[in-house]
Amino acid sequence: MAEGEKKEEEKKEKKAKEKMDRKNLTLISHVLGILSIVMVFFSPFVGIILGTVGLVHGMKEKTELSKKARLLNIIGIILGIVLIILSVVISKYLVGYCANNPTEYICQMYFK
Repeated sequence: MAEGEKKEEEKKEKKAKEKMDRKNLTLISHVLGILSIVMVFFSPFVGIILGTVGLVHGMKEKTELSKKARLLNIIGIILGIVLIILSVVISKYLVGYCANNPTEYICQMYFK
C-alpha cells in the first residue's frame, strides 16, 4: 500500500511540475510579445525573431494569458514586417530622388 501511495504522490508532483512549466512558458511568451513590440522600433529583425519565439511558446497553452501573449507576438511580427517594407520603400525612393536631384540638401547630406 505504501508503494502505491508513493507512486500516486510522484504522479501528482509530476503533473504539478508540468502545469507550472506551462505557466512559465505562457509568461515567457507574454514577455517576449511585449519585447518584440518594443524592439521592432529599434531593430525590426530582432522584433520579428522575439515575436516568433514567443508565438511558438504561446501555442502550447490555451489560457487567457496565452491568448493575449499570442496577440502581442503577432502584433510584433506584423509591425516588424511592415517597418522592414517601409524602410525598403523609403530607401528606394530616396535613392531615386537623389539620382535625379543631386544638388538637393538631403542628397548631399546622405550621399556625399
